[in-house]
Amino acid sequence: MRYSFNIFFIFHIHSIFINIFSIIFIILFICINHTKSLNEFDSLDETYNFAEITIFKSKCPPQCECEENFHRRSNRETNEISVNCHTGGLSQEDFAYIIKHISDKVTILDIEAPRTKPNQLLWDDNLNRLTRLRTLRLINCGIPAISRVLRLPKLEILDLRGNRIEHITISMFSGVPSIRTLNLAENLLSILPTGAFTYLRQMEALFLSYNNITELSANLFRGLETLKALHLDGNKIPSYQINNVISDISQLEQLELNYCGINSIRQVNLNKLISLRKLGLAGNSLKIIPTNDLRNLPWLSSLNLADNDIRGVAPYSFASTNITRLSLAHNKLGQSPFSLKIDSFAHMNLLELDLSYNGHEYFDSFVLGSAQLTIETLHLSGNGIRVFHEHLTSNMSSLKHLHLADNNISQIPANLPFEYSQLTFLNLSNNELTDLPQYSRYILPALRILDISSNRISSLSMNVLDSFINDLDQV
Repeated sequence: MRYSFNIFFIFHIHSIFINIFSIIFIILFICINHTKSLNEFDSLDETYNFAEITIFKSKCPPQCECEENFHRRSNRETNEISVNCHTGGLSQEDFAYIIKHISDKVTILDIEAPRTKPNQLLWDDNLNRLTRLRTLRLINCGIPAISRVLRLPKLEILDLRGNRIEHITISMFSGVPSIRTLNLAENLLSILPTGAFTYLRQMEALFLSYNNITELSANLFRGLETLKALHLDGNKIPSYQINNVISDISQLEQLELNYCGINSIRQVNLNKLISLRKLGLAGNSLKIIPTNDLRNLPWLSSLNLADNDIRGVAPYSFASTNITRLSLAHNKLGQSPFSLKIDSFAHMNLLELDLSYNGHEYFDSFVLGSAQLTIETLHLSGNGIRVFHEHLTSNMSSLKHLHLADNNISQIPANLPFEYSQLTFLNLSNNELTDLPQYSRYILPALRILDISSNRISSLSMNVLDSFINDLDQV
């Protein structure tokens, strides 16, 4: 019996160990699978939203910087390869070398030269081998012409600013049907033939600023139903021709006619642009605010009337409009103390106002009337303001950004009006400051960005650096 008991006991113990090991094995199996599932979950999460940037030099031309950016979203991996060449002074031989040696998978090619060191290039048809290219910038490169056999089917942005292009033809853009932004500003274009942009049915923004364009062909923009922004700055185009093309792009949201020699806005049929949100009319010798024309633009929110000959703003000039951002910089509003009246900006929700370079040495925010309570950004640069008078910002309870650059300010006082305590941005560049007060953080407690460039400050105390400067987001 004792022997039998021992045998039974041994077998019993053996079975217990087997069960224990089985349980341990099961637990380990569950843990491993659970860990695996967690890893798979983490992996799925990473594939949903993951980005990795690699800067590589092995296949990068010596004149350039190259970068590869990987994206994984929704189990799909994409990569963006960019080549940036910004040193300037490139020759045609350099250009050919760059195109030959970069990967045909490049998606962004940006060759831009500083104006002081321009490139001297001709168009190279070997660009067509970059079939994945989505952005092509060849800026300040001296290019005289665009190839007639341009074939980049995925190209969305073509930026050719600052070249010497004189002509474009009807079929020139037939091989780039995906373009959304075309920038031909600062070239030598004079005549744009009808149908020049026919193949660009997805184009949203067109820049033709500062060319030699003196006429616009009929139906030039016909069929461009997706065009939202048109820049014609610096071209002396007759108003009636502007009117002719406007009728084909009534969906425009932005129109820039700065420095176009327009003497009266009534010459332009803006009422056809019922969706217009941003209008540029700077530098056109306008003498009065085109109040009636503005009221016909129900969605207009941003208006640039800078650098005109405006000497006064009549009462209710912007009433019944939705303008929130207004530039009246570089006019002659400071020549008379009555140029602005308390109701000049009445019945509008003005958020940003630029009155820079108007000779407002003794500007008083009282003349802003009800806009005192709504303005968040105020520009008073270049007005000869010498001190922080209380009347500069009095009752401006919403003010967050203040520009006082290029005045004659030499000192920040110990006590600033209450409105300065709510500022998050202050521009004091190009003044006569030699130091910042020790109590800067106390008088500017909410400030995050400060511009004090081009002053006479040679050094700052450790107290100012530690308690104020080092605490800012940007200086």
